[in-house]
Amino acid sequence: MIKKIIEQGLIDRAQYLIAEAENIVIVTHSGPDGDALGSSLCLWRYLKIIEKKATVVVPTDFPYFLNWIPGADNI
Repeated sequence: MIKKIIEQGLIDRAQYLIAEAENIVIVTHSGPDGDALGSSLCLWRYLKIIEKKATVVVPTDFPYFLNWIPGADNI
């Protein structure tokens, strides 16, 4: 059985905020790993597709071996 983890009201609120936003900043944690970069860049790409102005900000350098991730040059 699949259990809903996030309340529908929170999902609805996030969808509303994204729809109304003109500029969106996505921020990772310090010392980001592949999961942090990958999920941030995936969200960035999705926001670009729905024609939002989005920027990924990383507070510290990320490991050079993650430069292969599509979009890493846009951070």
